[in-house]
Order: sequence, then structure tokens, then C-alpha cells
Amino acid sequence: MKRICFMSVFSLLFLLGTLCCADTLVMQDQLPTTVSDFLNTHFPEQTIGYIERDGLEYNVNFSNGWEVEFNRRGEWHHVDCRRDPVPASIQHLLPQPILTYVATHFSTAAITEVDKDARSYEIGLSNDLDLRFSLSGNFKRID
Repeated sequence: MKRICFMSVFSLLFLLGTLCCADTLVMQDQLPTTVSDFLNTHFPEQTIGYIERDGLEYNVNFSNGWEVEFNRRGEWHHVDCRRDPVPASIQHLLPQPILTYVATHFSTAAITEVDKDARSYEIGLSNDLDLRFSLSGNFKRID
């Protein structure tokens, strides 16, 4: 009997864990205010295709294929505009040394993707290079 009870509880916890961690589609009016404000500020002309919530994180997919990801605090950490330049308003959020480095060394390339984490920025360029920078904007390497 103990074994059946244990297995039942284990199965229930596994099922709940699976349901909680699954991606869920959400509507735009269900987004946190910080996420909505960011989208309205930097992507006012873009049409949202769908929004996924994974736990407390949000992944906004635009109808043109662009995407923006937000962490649990509603802060952006990934912008991918495929082959198009990231909006200038988002580029202005990057440390100036990153913009200067890209303009100096890759003047014919556009910034098409930005990944930001707790330690660094990764910048994707239209020439298919990925550049790694510190949070302060110091160049680290080409990935």
C-alpha cells in the first residue's frame, strides 16, 4: 500500500511539474507592464504573431519572424531581428563602446541580434559574425 501511495504522489508531482514548465500561449493584454511598455516603445509598428510564456519568462514572436525574450522580471535579454537591423532605439540601450567597436571594425554590417546576460552581451551581425562584449562594452572575442 505504501508503494502505491508513493507512486501516486510521485506521478502527481511529475505531472504538475510538466504542466508548470510547459510553454503556454498568452494574449498581449496578459503581459507584465514592463514587457508591454518595451514592445510599445521599440516595436510600435510590428504585429505580434504569438506570445509564449515559459514559467515566468515571455517570448514574443512577431509576424515578420522577429522575436524578443524577457526574463521573469520583465527585462529583455534577447532580441533577434533575423537579417534586419535591430531597431535604433534598442541599439541605444547598448553600452557606447559596443556601438563604437561595431561601427569601427564592421562598418558595413548591421546589428541584427542582441543577447544580454548577467556577464556579457553577444551581438549578432548581418555578416554572420557573433561578437562577445563585457557588460561595460569591452570587446572580448569573436564567437
